[in-house]
Amino acid sequence: MNGGLSGTQTISLFVCIAMYILNFVLIGRALWFFRKTGGIRGLNDRTGLLEDKLLGGAKAIAGAVGAKSNAAIAK
Repeated sequence: MNGGLSGTQTISLFVCIAMYILNFVLIGRALWFFRKTGGIRGLNDRTGLLEDKLLGGAKAIAGAVGAKSNAAIAK
């Protein structure tokens, strides 16, 4: 036996990985929407959520990197 993956197994592997990524994205979006609307009854706190803090930090880092790269390009 060859010991490697055949063509069909390779395609199946890529399809499986794609399905995992798609599930991760869809479930993540559903969870984000659920938390932003306040949970089951809509009564939970909607401000100061962890994902908002992470997005704020990512925006600050991206802005700093963009400003630094623009300064380097302008030189």
